[in-house]
Amino acid sequence: SENLIQVLCAIHKLQLCVEDGLKSRLLFGGVASITDLLTKTKGLAQYVKRSGPALYSLKEACKEEKVKYRSLKNPNETRWNSKHTNLKSVLHLKKPLVKLAEQDETNDWSSRMLTAAEWKLAEGVVKVLELPLHVTKVWEAEVRPTMNLVISELFTMTEKLKQIDNNMKNCRFTRDFARMLRGKVLQSEPIKRFPMCGAEEEIYRYGNYLDPVFKGVHLEALEALQKTKQEMVERWDEADDEEEGKEEDEDEDPTTKLLNARKKLAEKQKSSSKLKREMVTYEDMECLAPDGDRLEWWRHHKDLLPLLAKAAQEILAIPCSSSKSERIFSIGGQVSTEHAISHRFHRFLYKVFHTQNM
Repeated sequence: SENLIQVLCAIHKLQLCVEDGLKSRLLFGGVASITDLLTKTKGLAQYVKRSGPALYSLKEACKEEKVKYRSLKNPNETRWNSKHTNLKSVLHLKKPLVKLAEQDETNDWSSRMLTAAEWKLAEGVVKVLELPLHVTKVWEAEVRPTMNLVISELFTMTEKLKQIDNNMKNCRFTRDFARMLRGKVLQSEPIKRFPMCGAEEEIYRYGNYLDPVFKGVHLEALEALQKTKQEMVERWDEADDEEEGKEEDEDEDPTTKLLNARKKLAEKQKSSSKLKREMVTYEDMECLAPDGDRLEWWRHHKDLLPLLAKAAQEILAIPCSSSKSERIFSIGGQVSTEHAISHRFHRFLYKVFHTQNM
């Protein structure tokens, strides 16, 4: 249908950017590759999980190094941010892992251990991936609007990535990966996933403008505010028809009719539309606090801004990600296991058989 707008899951798009960056075989500093790093950290997690003696040795090393033991997380291809979780768990156990490698006589630990450059790269990757992890948590919310937070979160994330890249106090691995991820988000080829921090998507623009916290401030920085407002006028405006209902004088001179028609047209062009007047009022109002309730704000101002409130009702009701539906499928899979279905089926047969015997 030409009346439908396709809204892709923003979290999936962001994770594709992250995966593109993590799959890079680019050597950072000429000595460490992210692909090799992730292969090693995944191998460490699997080795400890499958080997009882390895797990025991690791726990003992944690006691000696006074590091609280936490299990090494195995990355899952279908779970968001799982590689970040894997790297972070390995970094937490760095001291006991290095100790085991130094005391290793069987080559089981030392053959799997990270090099000094890879430890540095892991620290940089984790620091950078904290940013998309935060964005994912914001976008997967269920009890508050999220469509209004796409452009703002992308704008903030890319600016922070730029700061990491420009901060010479960060190691070169951190700066290089931050630069790469920012490029993947904004300029990923052959598909540009979030060009202009998502401002090329009309649904994201509407959400940013209709958020009473922002009121399109990010769109203004991205030079997309006027375009957004014009599109909203074309979509939600209601014309002033007060003069159109007046009957024309049949005896009026034809030339006078033409002059009056020109005058009416000029007046109509000078006067702003209903939605434009609402926009002026809306932008002059004090912004909502960042932790404020957006929906409650619009409910309170729906009489003052009826057309904008109608637009907000349409746009803010749309989630920016499919995380809710995926959670339902996940829970359904846990509830409707083969064992549970078989148990319910046998109970059903028992009731039928028992009823027939009665």
